[in-house]
Amino acid sequence: MVRETTMLLLHGGTLIDGTGAPPVSNASVLIEGDRIFWVGPGDSIGPVQGATAMDVSGKTIVPGLIDLHNHSTFDADMRAYLKNGVTSIRFAGLNQDAVVTLRERVEPRDVPGPRISSCGPMLDKT
Repeated sequence: MVRETTMLLLHGGTLIDGTGAPPVSNASVLIEGDRIFWVGPGDSIGPVQGATAMDVSGKTIVPGLIDLHNHSTFDADMRAYLKNGVTSIRFAGLNQDAVVTLRERVEPRDVPGPRISSCGPMLDKT
């Protein structure tokens, strides 16, 4: 399956980059496909040919969130994570076959979902 690469240029928002640095007001973020390609002050990048520009003035741009304690393998939950800004999850103990099966469906985008990792099988017996 060939996926068309799209570009989106967010401009005018306040950027919190997750490094502990102060927020950057009037920032721009260029997204190519499903990856962040460029981030910086809004005046350091001009119009980008082929990109859809979106004014996000008054909004805050933050990195993807991470849920470190998850047990759900439902497709609907994977979509809900993405909708709410969670881009990575870690299974906190679960049947590893279920985790691997889900990851094998999410990675090729058969099911929209966040990046998946696991801390291993659930330990609940003596």
